[in-house]
Amino acid sequence: MKKILPAALIVGSLCFAPNAQWVQTNGPSNHTVLSLAVKDSMLFAGTYNGAFLSIDNGDHWSATGSLPFPSSRVLSLAVLGSLVFAGTDAGICRSSDNGASWNAIDSGMPDQPLIHSCAVFGSQVFAGTHSHGVFLSKDSGATWTAVDSGMPAATSVYSLTVSGGRVVAGTWGAGIFLLPGSQFQWIASNAGLSGSVTSGYVLSLASSGTNVCAGIGSGAYVSADGGVHWAGSNPSQIQSDVNGLAATGNDVFAATYSSGVFHSTDNGITLTAISEGLPLTNSQGLCVAVKGPYVFLGSGNTGVWRRPLSEVSPGGVRNEFRTKAKTGELSFGSDHVLRYELGSESFVSVTLHDVKGRVLCAVINRKQGAGRYSLPLNLENFPSGTYVLGFISDDFISQRRIVVCR
Repeated sequence: MKKILPAALIVGSLCFAPNAQWVQTNGPSNHTVLSLAVKDSMLFAGTYNGAFLSIDNGDHWSATGSLPFPSSRVLSLAVLGSLVFAGTDAGICRSSDNGASWNAIDSGMPDQPLIHSCAVFGSQVFAGTHSHGVFLSKDSGATWTAVDSGMPAATSVYSLTVSGGRVVAGTWGAGIFLLPGSQFQWIASNAGLSGSVTSGYVLSLASSGTNVCAGIGSGAYVSADGGVHWAGSNPSQIQSDVNGLAATGNDVFAATYSSGVFHSTDNGITLTAISEGLPLTNSQGLCVAVKGPYVFLGSGNTGVWRRPLSEVSPGGVRNEFRTKAKTGELSFGSDHVLRYELGSESFVSVTLHDVKGRVLCAVINRKQGAGRYSLPLNLENFPSGTYVLGFISDDFISQRRIVVCR
């Protein structure tokens, strides 16, 4: 009879695999990935040849519908509720069916604008363009209005994020701007940045709460007050452009053009290289995103790569909830039942992985209310070996190793 045993050594601790590294997903095959976006359990990738979709963390990819423009370069992606927005070099389009079809939605914009960046602020969508500043839509993209007051004329906006009730915009040659609350007057916000930095190009921005990280040329800069004041990180490690940033909690991930990928556990102040497994050649990092238990990298010509968060972010792998108000437990016992408690409504994802981090099956992937849950696991059809049960909710991430033996 096959027995399923929880590996006792990892209960209450985190186990690092000795060969921990990035793993190339199964696509999009041989594509340069320019942008990434997460929508529920889906991961969208924007490439030179349209958009692609994975519903299983990169194990399989499929092309979405054709874009309604002559060009199919997807430079930016954003999600608003059930809608996905794709910014291209010939306009912006929208999908309400997870990419099965796309509709052009550039009413109010100049003819065939190049959309470098997109960001969602509440029910509003912002689009950063090449040489035309920023446009705003209050009706889910049906119409757009220029909101570039306070910026220099013909500003190119390469990056956008939202932090502390403000929209933060990174430009080419004019530094960083803030749009406070419901106002429509941009304010230059370069305190702490040198003139040589502000005259460069802000290729990437990411925020978590009021913490913002900016990739400016080959440097990384951080702000703890929503982009009002800035300080340099440790950019000497980075010798190439910081093309992509992603932030979750106190963790920041930076994708660079040729220096690999970097990780910070202190909101971007200290960066450490985490490029194990990436090819030494053609290793351009163009974008990065966090979804469930993984961090994903969009690369030049080699598709999407992924790595378990637990390998690089021990602070993010917990066996307790973060606050007393949400105290609970997570356990997997000899009766083969996963038990957990949610202190409040949360989206819960439970997945089974092999020891290399590849997803074998999704056990649960839906929103659940507060309460205690028992989830029986049937692994009778799995061969003997070691597996990893990954758990992620709005409150914490954890893993349990499981040994299946006969």
